[in-house]
Amino acid sequence: MKRVSSFTIYSVKCPACGTLNRFKGIQPEAYVETGRDTDFGPSVATSRDSEQKVKNPLLYFMGTCKKCFFTHELNREFIEWKDGLEFKSEAFKVSKTKHLQELRRKGSLIRKMGKTLKPSKAPFASSVMKLLMGIYDESLKPDSSYYNMGRYYLRVAWIFRDQNQKEKSAWINENLTIQSLDEAFGSTELQHSDYLQKVEKLKNLVESEFQLRHTATNQKIRKQCSSLINHMIKKLNSLKDTLDQLQQIYGARQDKESARDYASVLEFEDLLFDLKRDWPGVPVNEREALEFSLENYKKSLAKEVKGNRMIQIPYLIGELSRRTGDLASAEEYFDLTIDAGQDFVQQNPDDELKTALAKKILEMAHQQKEVILRGKE
Repeated sequence: MKRVSSFTIYSVKCPACGTLNRFKGIQPEAYVETGRDTDFGPSVATSRDSEQKVKNPLLYFMGTCKKCFFTHELNREFIEWKDGLEFKSEAFKVSKTKHLQELRRKGSLIRKMGKTLKPSKAPFASSVMKLLMGIYDESLKPDSSYYNMGRYYLRVAWIFRDQNQKEKSAWINENLTIQSLDEAFGSTELQHSDYLQKVEKLKNLVESEFQLRHTATNQKIRKQCSSLINHMIKKLNSLKDTLDQLQQIYGARQDKESARDYASVLEFEDLLFDLKRDWPGVPVNEREALEFSLENYKKSLAKEVKGNRMIQIPYLIGELSRRTGDLASAEEYFDLTIDAGQDFVQQNPDDELKTALAKKILEMAHQQKEVILRGKE
């Protein structure tokens, strides 16, 4: 079976500071989507045919300069920025100046975020941080794209959700393993105790057998048997001590691993809260990321949007409103999605390719609205 390379390497000179970077871009063949959530969050599994295991495709969604930490979505516009207009515009010059000024400031937000990136050791934290750095750089532009910031915050929410699910799954698996080992230790202890009782019984029987036979030969045999039985008992007691040591070692290991994992989670949470003091736009959990995404999608809808975005954005506003508890707004935006979707399909009756996504979103809007209505019953 042919092995698939997981990554493409892109050489990109940073448009902010001129440093040459080598960014990893993930190959679609390196992973498979096993499903999509109702806010389009993917369930991802690594392809068995890929050369390297992909921990999270979103780790490679952004490109971050190794020197100045300028961050942008790793798309064609960024990779081939010299051929386009975005990074030659006056708007980018303004944001570039702001970025470099912020970078030079001691203890700056950009430096704090940039220095936390450890993709191989901490893929979860690095995935979140790279997206936040991309959002921050986007926010420095005078013509910031609320649509893109909504997309990026939504991906942060997906990463939090995925991490929570992994932690839950790991906790279940860990507890099942601990339960199995506890059962094995318990079974071994019972067998040991049972065996020890049988040996003690054997010792008593031997003593009883030779108690009334005081001939020299019988007494010699009794002493030999008793000596061997006592040796067995001594070995069994030593075995029990070894078993107790095994349990203590394993228990200490479990306590250390749990403490380390817990400390790692707390350390990242503390970092996010620290960054939030400098920039209120830092979410510390999935719900906050969804709320920031919702806020930006609403702002983007106020601007001119065309094509499928006229359907996709209202749907996402509806779904994110539902997920954050604003059911009235959710129902309103699902209705807006349905109206816009039906109009779009009617205007493009012969273009199946163009209307395929619109029809899918229409179906999802109907389903999610039905979820709300059923909840009211």
